[in-house]
Amino acid sequence: MQARAEIQREKETALAQLRTEIADLAISAAAKILKENLDDARNRKLVDEFISDLPRKN
Repeated sequence: MQARAEIQREKETALAQLRTEIADLAISAAAKILKENLDDARNRKLVDEFISDLPRKN
């Protein structure tokens, strides 16, 4: 059971890292498209809200 818990923790860490990378890419793409950059905190909040609203698969 300890191995499964470790695998689950690693999976959650990997997913969190992936979400961060996706957010960074989305912000970069949006900034290029709009040719206007909002402040980083606002960008991050908007993307985090969008990602949070996505359906989750396990």
